[in-house]
Amino acid sequence: MLLIYHILILIRIYIMLKLLWYTISIVIISLILINSPSSSNIGNIGNSNTMFSVTRSNQVKLQQMIFIFIIVFLICTIFHVLYS
Repeated sequence: MLLIYHILILIRIYIMLKLLWYTISIVIISLILINSPSSSNIGNIGNSNTMFSVTRSNQVKLQQMIFIFIIVFLICTIFHVLYS
């Protein structure tokens, strides 16, 4: 009985890890698509064609977020490979 309980817990952890893995991948793709290094010029900040206000500090924060999410994604991938 205890073995079945542990197996069910492992299955739940596996499903949550997989859900986290998919969510992080979608967030990474979205952040990369939002990131536009070509529009970080001073002349493009006031451009009305850009959807987001891109400043240098926002660009750096966005790149840091991408880096952090990629690290978390890689950690989730390692756990996925080890426990599947």
